[in-house]
Amino acid sequence: MPDDFKRRLIEDVRKRELYKAYWADCLDYDQGRHYFSMEPPKDPAVELVASVDRDLLSTISDLAQPEPNANAMHNARLATEKAMKAFLCLRHSMTIAAVRKDFQHDLGKLAAEVVKRDPQSEMAELVPEIGNFASYSDRYADRPFSRLELWAAYRCAQFAASALMRALTPYNQRAAMARVPGKSRY
Repeated sequence: MPDDFKRRLIEDVRKRELYKAYWADCLDYDQGRHYFSMEPPKDPAVELVASVDRDLLSTISDLAQPEPNANAMHNARLATEKAMKAFLCLRHSMTIAAVRKDFQHDLGKLAAEVVKRDPQSEMAELVPEIGNFASYSDRYADRPFSRLELWAAYRCAQFAASALMRALTPYNQRAAMARVPGKSRY
C-alpha cells in the first residue's frame, strides 16, 4: 500500500472505517458466494445469484484495465439490479417472472420495492446511490465515464452483492465490526 494512502487512512477515521467496511463487504461476498455455491437453495432464482457474480467479476475485470473500460458502468448496474431482484425472489418469495415484468431495468422502482418489503434491510442503503449508474438505455451509447464514476458504480455493485450474500448466508463481517461513524451508506 502506498505510504500516502496509509497516512490518509491513519489520519482520517471516516476513510479508515469506510475502507474497513469495503473489505468486510469483500470478505462477506467471497465467503458467501462459496457457501452459496455449496448449498444453493432449490429455487429458480438461484440463476440470478450466479449472474450477479458474473456481472460483478466483469466489472472488476473492466476496472483492472490500464484505461478502465466503460463497460464497468453497465456491468456494475446489472450486478446491482440482479442483486436486488435475487433478494426479492429469495427473501420475499417473488418469482423471476414477476420481478422481470414488474421492474424491468428500473433501479429506482426496484430499490423502492426492496425498501417497501424490507425497510430494515441494508439494501435500503442503495436508494440514494442509484444515481451513480448510467441509465439502462445508455448501454449502447459511446459515453465516456470518469474513473470516479466507474468506481462509484463498482462500490454500489460490490455492496449490493455483499448485502445479498449476508441476507442468504451466515456470513456477516460487518456485524463483527462497528458501523461506520456518521451517516454512511457503506
